[in-house]
Amino acid sequence: MENSKLHGKILIRNIPFEIQLKELKKIYENFGKILSVRLPKKTPKQHKGFAFIEFEKIEEAKKAVLSTQNVHLFSRHLCVNLLKNV
Repeated sequence: MENSKLHGKILIRNIPFEIQLKELKKIYENFGKILSVRLPKKTPKQHKGFAFIEFEKIEEAKKAVLSTQNVHLFSRHLCVNLLKNV
């Protein structure tokens, strides 16, 4: 399968609890077209501290990982990884 046809999905861990879905999306939309963002909830008002973002192209996902893997938000170091397509 050709790389340009693969979607790119990333996992972001250690997300500060102050960050909301729309803020996270705003940060990552700078790297390419986002197909979906999932921020699992612990309670109706609080997320679990990790998220999945799917980009239209795998190259966009790789760029997002490289650009944000050393970012600190609200004193928390984000852990960002590219997920393998299966």
